[in-house]
Amino acid sequence: PNVTGALWIPALWMFFICSRQPGQWLRIAGLPVLGGSVEEGNPLDGTVYLVLTLAGLYVLIRRRVSFSEFVRSNQWLLVFVLYCFVAIFWSDFPVSSFKRWIKIIAHPIMVLVIFSEPNPMEALLTLFKRVAYVVFPVSILWIKYYPALGRTALEWGEMGNCGISTGKNMMGGICLIFGLFFLWHFLQVLRTEKGVTRRNELLLTAFLFWMSGYCLLKVHSATNNICLLLGIA
Repeated sequence: PNVTGALWIPALWMFFICSRQPGQWLRIAGLPVLGGSVEEGNPLDGTVYLVLTLAGLYVLIRRRVSFSEFVRSNQWLLVFVLYCFVAIFWSDFPVSSFKRWIKIIAHPIMVLVIFSEPNPMEALLTLFKRVAYVVFPVSILWIKYYPALGRTALEWGEMGNCGISTGKNMMGGICLIFGLFFLWHFLQVLRTEKGVTRRNELLLTAFLFWMSGYCLLKVHSATNNICLLLGIA
């Protein structure tokens, strides 16, 4: 109940990062998309991310979020962002690097949208659930029944599972992050008072954690398997 409609902005942002780019989704749907390159990207993708970034900025301005306070409280983050900006000057593709630097700046904007919600913790949980409701069921569906979408060729020519993402290691990283988050949430819910709400939340969280674990096993990403086990420990 303490989540606003603005949360859909970072939810869409996170969904595209966890899955395919907007142009790739249109191609899957059979719609024509203007071509692009690996260095320059796709004009449609850039437009979508720009619209989401501007929408996030609009929300923060309406909520009177203090950007100066954010910068003062996150000085090391500012140093990192400035270092990334300096790295543009020795890049082989400076224009493309500048575009990607602009996209990186949008990440803190999405974080601020989440944490400026009436209940930031509930907003964060809702965000992860909304993305997981699509990412994991579609990944399982594609891996099992639509190999043309859910599988990809690896570096030695063999086929590997990638699910809704574009590569097995990327999908493994998604499973790692979501797996740790839902395990943490499961342990938090265990501490609450017993009842129907607690039972339902535990079942839902356990099911989401199981789906992330299933996808992680299917993609055979050894690094993410080890990291998840270490994180659980």
